[in-house]
Amino acid sequence: MAPPSLPLFGGAVNLERFVLRSQELLLLNHFVFPNLTTFKLSTGPGWYTFRALGLLDFLEASPTLQKVKMEITARILLEGVAQRGVVVLPNVQTFSLFMNDGEPAYELVAHISCPSASHTSLIHEKDLDDIPTNQDVRYGFPTATSWDAIVRQYTTSPVEAISLKIEADPVLSCTLTFQSSDITTIRLGLEVSGEGDDLHTSLEEVVRGVFYQASRAIRDYPLLHNAKHLHIRYRIPSLVCDEPINVAAIVELVESRHGQGMPFECVTVDAGELPAGIQELLERWVSVAECYETYENLLV
Repeated sequence: MAPPSLPLFGGAVNLERFVLRSQELLLLNHFVFPNLTTFKLSTGPGWYTFRALGLLDFLEASPTLQKVKMEITARILLEGVAQRGVVVLPNVQTFSLFMNDGEPAYELVAHISCPSASHTSLIHEKDLDDIPTNQDVRYGFPTATSWDAIVRQYTTSPVEAISLKIEADPVLSCTLTFQSSDITTIRLGLEVSGEGDDLHTSLEEVVRGVFYQASRAIRDYPLLHNAKHLHIRYRIPSLVCDEPINVAAIVELVESRHGQGMPFECVTVDAGELPAGIQELLERWVSVAECYETYENLLV
C-alpha cells in the first residue's frame, strides 16, 4: 500500500491494546497511540530484515505502555540505533522478546529501558542445522557490556539469586534467570530444535557450550557478584547427551566464586543423575549445598 499522509487510526487516541501481526512489511511509523498500555507484535515467515529504529520510535511515542510482547522472525538492522539513544518506558511491568532468526537482540534491548519491569524475558530460538561445527554458542547470553546495560535498565535492585536450567523435552531449552531482592526477574534463554548432521553442531555440543557460556557469565558479569544463591536444574536424557551433568564444571564455578571473595551461600543441583560425592565437594566452598536426583519428565 502507498504510505499514508496521516497516521492510521489517528482518532483512536484512547486506544489501550494494540496487536499487530505482519507477514512482510512493518508499518509501525504509521501508528501513533499515546495512551497505549499493551503492545503485542509478531512477524511472519516472509520477513528477512527488521529495522529496529522504527520500533524504537513507536515505543517512545507510547509512554504509557505497561506490557510489551514481541516475537520477531527476522535479522534485526541496528542502523542508527546507537546514535538515537535509549528509549525509556517508565510504566512497563512485563517485557518479552522472542527471536527466532539471525542474531540475538541484546544490543537492541540495551537501547530500551524498563526500570519498573518486574518480569523481563529475552529468548532466542535456533535450528541446530544453523549452528556450524566449532562455533561458540553465543545465542543464549549477552556480552558483559550488553548485560550491564540490560541489568541497569530493567531492574533497580541487586541480583540475589541465579537459576540455570538446561532441559530437553523435546526441544533443548537453556535459560538463565536472575532474581533481584525485590523479586524482579530477568530471564535469558536459548531454544534449539533439530537433529543436525555431520556438518553442524550436535545437541550434546550445544549443551556443553551453553553450560560453559552460562558459567562464564555467572563468574564474570560484575553485576552478579552479590548473588548468594545458585540453582542448577539439568534435565537431559541419554539420547541427547551421553554424559551426565558436568560436576567438575559446577565445582569449578563455585570454587572460583569463593576464590574471588564472592562465595555463594547456597547451591542447589537438581538433576536426573548425579555422581556420588558431589554434595561433599560443593560443601567445601558454600555454607549450604543441596543435591537432588529426580527423574520425572525425562525422555526415555
